[in-house]
Amino acid sequence: MTYSARTTLRSFLCGAALLTMGTAASSLPIWPHQQAQAFATCSGRISALTTHQRAVRNPEAEGNAALVETFDLMLEAVLPDALPNEEDAKVSVQWRAQGWSEVAGLLAHSFYSFDHGVAERAQAALLARIEDCRNMVL
Repeated sequence: MTYSARTTLRSFLCGAALLTMGTAASSLPIWPHQQAQAFATCSGRISALTTHQRAVRNPEAEGNAALVETFDLMLEAVLPDALPNEEDAKVSVQWRAQGWSEVAGLLAHSFYSFDHGVAERAQAALLARIEDCRNMVL
């Protein structure tokens, strides 16, 4: 992808995200490295949720898989400006993995904890994190 195409795509995606967010627009990260971290983290979070949903045959899995692709596309668009050094760009894989493990842990507590309070708090935290990500693009 050429630089001008990337810049145009990034501007379009970030503008679309701001327009669709309404009053939550102030929560969208401003700096490119913050955007890259948010997009990578959300990609990992939604990807972990999608894997779980596919395992339990939840019909929402395919919609979430498309959302993962959206976050990956937005990450690809901002990554050259966020982390221009190719070595530094590898951190996006770590951000994605952190998002994945965060949601995987919450899912584990939510479904397998013997303590009802722990399960409820994990479910609430899971819903909040997924909602934060959805609010960036929907």
